[in-house]
Amino acid sequence: MMMIADATASSKPFGEMVQILDKIGEEIGIKIRCLREDIFTKMHCI
Repeated sequence: MMMIADATASSKPFGEMVQILDKIGEEIGIKIRCLREDIFTKMHCI
């Protein structure tokens, strides 16, 4: 499954948000991967 979320209004830096979501994922038995939009934008320009 894939989810796109806007985190620009987040009070936490991206790295800290990734760590928190990783921990939550481990607790519920899933893998949560967070990627920046920049990666996809540049990938589609090639």
